[in-house]
Amino acid sequence: MNHPMERLTKQGLSVRKVADLTEIPRRPLTAALDQDPAPRWVRYVVDGLLADIERDPGLRLRAEDREQEMPEVIQGDTWACVTARQLLPVLVEAREPMTYKELDEELARRHPDREPTGTMPKYGHPLGRAGRALIAVGERLGIVVPPLCVLVVNGVTKLPGEGLDEFLRLYLHDTDRAAKAKALKRDRASIVEMIQSEVLAFDRWTEMLRECGIELED
Repeated sequence: MNHPMERLTKQGLSVRKVADLTEIPRRPLTAALDQDPAPRWVRYVVDGLLADIERDPGLRLRAEDREQEMPEVIQGDTWACVTARQLLPVLVEAREPMTYKELDEELARRHPDREPTGTMPKYGHPLGRAGRALIAVGERLGIVVPPLCVLVVNGVTKLPGEGLDEFLRLYLHDTDRAAKAKALKRDRASIVEMIQSEVLAFDRWTEMLRECGIELED
């Protein structure tokens, strides 16, 4: 018998869609679907869901509508929200850290109609919104998403602004590294470098953007 995850994949159903349709929390559902063999209860859930979709194909469409839901924190037409949506693809495509000035120049290149930024510290607000959006997406999927905005650094110090530290601590705690979180003030440079490496190695950024309702440009 095929593994439940294989059956879901063939039907184009992600764990998030299954969780939404069955109202089962994503973390236990993800853990069960990762097991081989899968627990009996999750097999029953998948059997029932696929039978329901066969009877009512509209269920799949309703799940697909929710799949593209943009996190509220980056919705809207304010400068910060628009900038947050625009900078996410730039950082996802980055292969190394970039300065605030380099980010500003790349955004101006991609979006010539952008309003002038003013001073570089203004980027703290949209970067914070982008960070919270990714946390919301991670909670939807039941995974820990590294803080992408750690890639944006000061041109002199080569470190991100201290306003990002709340995201760094949360990420370290979520990955069971509380000792590292406590040492952030003392060992900030080495911890930032470690997390930057984890951000660059993370292989689900395109999926994260899609979950935010954002597509990479061709």
